Amino acid sequence: SSDLFQRVPAPSALQQAARTRVPCRTNMAAQNAMTQLVESDACRDKRHFEECERLAQQALVTFRGLADAKGEAEAWRRIIGARLATGAVQAEEAQRIVQSELRRAGNRPGAKALLLLTLAEVHLVSKKFDLALKGALEAQSLFAGLNDLSMEAYTLYTAVTHACLMLARPDQALEAANRALKLSQESKQKTDEAKSWHAVATARLAVDSEDAMPAMEKALELYKELGDRQSAASLLVMLAEAQGCMGNTSVALRLAREALAGAEESNSAGRLTCALQVLGSIARSAPTEVQETAREELKEARATGNVVAEVAAVMLIIGGQEGLGNSKAALEMAQATAQKMGSNGDGANEARMLAQVAKLSTDKREALAAAQRSLVLFETAKDTSGQASVREILDELYGGMDQRSKAPGRKDAKKLLAQLGRALQERDAAVYTSTIQCLESRYMHILHAEEIQATITAAVGGDWQGAKEFLQQQAAGSGETQHRERATMTEAASHYAETRASGMMHGPHFRTLNASWKRSDGEAISIIHQDNATIAMDNFTAGLEFSDSVLESAVSEALRQLPKQSNKGKVVRA
Repeated sequence: SSDLFQRVPAPSALQQAARTRVPCRTNMAAQNAMTQLVESDACRDKRHFEECERLAQQALVTFRGLADAKGEAEAWRRIIGARLATGAVQAEEAQRIVQSELRRAGNRPGAKALLLLTLAEVHLVSKKFDLALKGALEAQSLFAGLNDLSMEAYTLYTAVTHACLMLARPDQALEAANRALKLSQESKQKTDEAKSWHAVATARLAVDSEDAMPAMEKALELYKELGDRQSAASLLVMLAEAQGCMGNTSVALRLAREALAGAEESNSAGRLTCALQVLGSIARSAPTEVQETAREELKEARATGNVVAEVAAVMLIIGGQEGLGNSKAALEMAQATAQKMGSNGDGANEARMLAQVAKLSTDKREALAAAQRSLVLFETAKDTSGQASVREILDELYGGMDQRSKAPGRKDAKKLLAQLGRALQERDAAVYTSTIQCLESRYMHILHAEEIQATITAAVGGDWQGAKEFLQQQAAGSGETQHRERATMTEAASHYAETRASGMMHGPHFRTLNASWKRSDGEAISIIHQDNATIAMDNFTAGLEFSDSVLESAVSEALRQLPKQSNKGKVVRA
């Protein structure tokens, strides 16, 4: 998403662009306007969004005077992106602006393609992934007709790939990324090639971490060749996470530290936050491997006054203590470091430590105060990654305190719920699947049961049987297709035979397990049915209640799937 709303024209191409797009007498004005767009992109990269918008506005005035519709569209892309970044406009208003400009552009293909791409990017921001994909594909088609290989590749590796992944279509995302790669290699654009390899890696990562490694390494090689430290830092974070998932702790730590150094060199607060979070995640999964060296690194960092190295070592210690089950020690470390950073006037690192306090504290008041203060500090530092992570923490806290209306994510949650209702009503499997995944992973806890019930009831209408069949298909598809390949399956007959042998008998009413799968990484899924249906639609009219057999089976399955001889497992969602 950091690549949205931009397209940096190569400075060497400015004069040629001015010469070919406008009459000769206006060359200088057009060239100046194009230069302003390049400067606008540079400001955007530095997160100076107000200056980015100001320069783009100046270019817009010039292009309008020259009746250059394509130039206007280029300027609007930067203006919209800057306004969304600063919160000057919301996605709905941005959508109206772009649609108005689309009407003005008429059938001029260059301007129309750019504006359709901008609209697709606005839809991505507002999580309307189906509309984003539709607009992006239309823009791609227009760019292809104009033989603009670079913009076609850009559209594919940003908007199309992103939308496909969010719609749970990794194969289509990979196809788009590979097409972008081919176009960028044909046009010999190294930046596009690097971004395309990055997109290929992201699409492959959605299926298998190990399969994505060669593409990641190729993208990293090109980023380093281009001197693109920010993109390299982002990719290094991905590489570190992938290596961590594969259990390669030492490699993951090395890559995360390299990402940290790259983010620091490029002065990217968001990427610095991401790299620090990955360090903490690695330490949680392999606590004993990092504790001793982390404490040594902390001593050295404090002795040399290296603040970034100090915070990195603290994140490793906090993560390691969490992994060892010493949450109190982790909390005390986060509190002490937050206080120290605050005393030193280091708002960005104080925010990062306060976010840890908010996650670790069992005192809801303390956690809430820490999260709120952290969000303010992240906003001051213009750290969008930090802001996003703290908003998730606030959503968790407000949801747990039954104050859902105060949760920052409420607006997005309600939009997604409405989108889910439309998908259910229209029987749109792709949109339904991606939306339910997004809701379950991020927003379900800040929605009221009454809201969910009302949305489902309205979407179903009178067609309960059709809705039941559709939901059965989605439940079976999401469980079986995602888990069957790399999982151990337990059939219902086998399960109930085992329980009989252990002395527990289940009558027909309580035989609700259909099948279950358990992956090597410990993740498990079970499909439980009621009255031979995955979801009993008649229960929606009774306040979404479940029968005793379904409740008993759900709790039993959750407990059965917990690791044996361990007191650290917990039921996250049942």
